[in-house]
Amino acid sequence: MGKQHSSQIDLLGQIFSLKVIIAGVLISCLLSTATISFLLATRKKTPAQTRATITLIVYPAHTPSPSSIPVIAEETTQSTPSAQISKGGKVRITGTGGDGLRLRDNPGLSGKVLILGKENEIFQVLDGPADADGYIWWLLVNFEDNTQKGWGVSDFLQVVDGS
Repeated sequence: MGKQHSSQIDLLGQIFSLKVIIAGVLISCLLSTATISFLLATRKKTPAQTRATITLIVYPAHTPSPSSIPVIAEETTQSTPSAQISKGGKVRITGTGGDGLRLRDNPGLSGKVLILGKENEIFQVLDGPADADGYIWWLLVNFEDNTQKGWGVSDFLQVVDGS
């Protein structure tokens, strides 16, 4: 009887150990599922999950009325508003309200802006005229830096005497 009783205790111990292991595995699964659910419910959105809207506003060069274009004079050169712009001549950027004139790679508003010519800056006329987008365009080069050149609208140019 001693051996039979001992065998029953061993068998009960094994069954009890198996139940404990299964219960432990189930509890672990439940806790893991609860933890993952909690983390998913409370997580913050990452930048990849957010959407951004970009609005691009394209606007043409500033166009003041002819009466608002000031006549600007310097001691060494005089601007002549009534003179005609011509190849090889000198022109001064004026009438931009201090905003400057966008000089582009091609005549027209769709041309890429290469540089911004400053108010009162003097340029030499290389080519033109070219009619595009309702404006007359001239190819200009900066006297101080010949790498700065581009097409500018004649509405913002004044001929400089002594060309």
